[in-house]
Amino acid sequence: MKDKAQTKFLLTLAIIVLLFLISYMYLYKNWNQKADEITASNQTLEARVNELRGYYEMMPEYKKEIIDKTNYINSQLNQYPSDTKEEDAVYLALRSLDEQIGVAYKAIKVGSRDMVDRIPKKTVVEASVQGLDKDLVMRERTTTYSNITNYAELKRLLACMNDGQEQLAITSISYAINEDKMLEGTVDCTFYMLEGTNKEYVPKQFKDYTLGVPALFGK
Repeated sequence: MKDKAQTKFLLTLAIIVLLFLISYMYLYKNWNQKADEITASNQTLEARVNELRGYYEMMPEYKKEIIDKTNYINSQLNQYPSDTKEEDAVYLALRSLDEQIGVAYKAIKVGSRDMVDRIPKKTVVEASVQGLDKDLVMRERTTTYSNITNYAELKRLLACMNDGQEQLAITSISYAINEDKMLEGTVDCTFYMLEGTNKEYVPKQFKDYTLGVPALFGK
């Protein structure tokens, strides 16, 4: 009886120990898994904290860079007028006469405003540049100056057109020698404008011109 009772006791004890070991292994595995998850989470959080700390430490430099780039963008955009009108084309011709360049204009033909490029409003707004909240539209308008001159005065004329304050490019030059041995032909000047900057058009200031010579289309 004693051996049977002892065997039963030992068997019961073994079962208890086995159940304890099973429970311990299950809980240990579960705890290990949770510990691994927490460790991984902590590593992720630590990496994120380090990343944010890096951003914070670089914030003054980032702010300065944003200000510098904003100023650069504004300086580039401010170079272009919001529009170019017929009077701008006439003003350029009159300036050559004011500089006493030997050129006789036969005609001035002002073209239409053609779109060169467009930056949509969504892109402009996302750039977060103060004062810009519309489509930015670059347009060009070509003016053809038909005139008679000579070689020396043509060089002066081109220099005058090229050195002006207007945002323009000399896009075509076509001349031939006429029967009077003068250069007769055309110069195409393309004026550029930028819409969407809320910049107002600034009219040209003309001085007073008397009738007679020199006149724009006079001899």
